[in-house]
Amino acid sequence: MIMSLEIRDYHIEDDSFLIPIIENEWKFHLYGENWPELVREYIKDYVSRSDYCRVAVLDGKVVGIATVCVEIHTDNYVIPEEFADSEYFRDRETMDTLDARLRSEIDISGLGELVLIIVSKEHKGKHIGSALMDDVSGYLRDHGCRGMHISTDTDCNYGFYEHLGSEKVGCGECIVQGNMITRFLYRLVF
Repeated sequence: MIMSLEIRDYHIEDDSFLIPIIENEWKFHLYGENWPELVREYIKDYVSRSDYCRVAVLDGKVVGIATVCVEIHTDNYVIPEEFADSEYFRDRETMDTLDARLRSEIDISGLGELVLIIVSKEHKGKHIGSALMDDVSGYLRDHGCRGMHISTDTDCNYGFYEHLGSEKVGCGECIVQGNMITRFLYRLVF
């Protein structure tokens, strides 16, 4: 069977495909019963702080997303009141603070930021992540970036970035979902 891969702009209707992909990867259900709403807020947050949002569609089904920005958006995300006490947003703040420290320790001038990339588990290994990275890299190149920086951690497939030629330029530890993880900062120069 020949599969047809399309990379196109993100639309809010894509959330119905992205919510289970993100939950499957990052276990939002551990944050409580309202996890689907948390994932919607997660997507809204990452899309709102990105300049370019693309999805991978395989045979008519969204199977991944990548978002980038040309410059780091330092605007603080406004947490909706119903999530003010959410452990998720405390974890996000912990990771964001560590990521900001790691970025401050290297020169990221001229680098765009990979804000988010995820491909459904059942579609990994089919070059979909690489297709998304090629697409967003082209956008950043067209907007004057000489590369990108990438924040990731041990709960993600950080080997993917190394496979693409990224250099690990920083790391630090923090607690997320009650577990110690290592956060990494990578630099990918075009």
